[in-house]
Amino acid sequence: MFDLTEIEARIEQSEKTLIAISDKIKDMRNDFNEIYSELENKDDTYFEEHSNERNELNEKIRKRMSVYDLLKETAETIRTQTKKDMQLVFEELQKKHFYN
Repeated sequence: MFDLTEIEARIEQSEKTLIAISDKIKDMRNDFNEIYSELENKDDTYFEEHSNERNELNEKIRKRMSVYDLLKETAETIRTQTKKDMQLVFEELQKKHFYN
């Protein structure tokens, strides 16, 4: 048996979280574009003279990739949980066992 209201609330929260993740990934895409633009606008000679700047840009990329990986993992966890919830709903509706 399951509580349909609880599952609906969890799905609603998941939707909000996924929207926030999507928005953050869009922001990060813009950040990556700015960083790559900086890298493309400067040649290797510039970075040989200013190695700290290249290191800083590389560190920004690493940090953003870590955040991206975490967001991706969170979205995958939500997807998996939602799939389980929907499977449970389907199975219980077939048995007609649920609370409303």
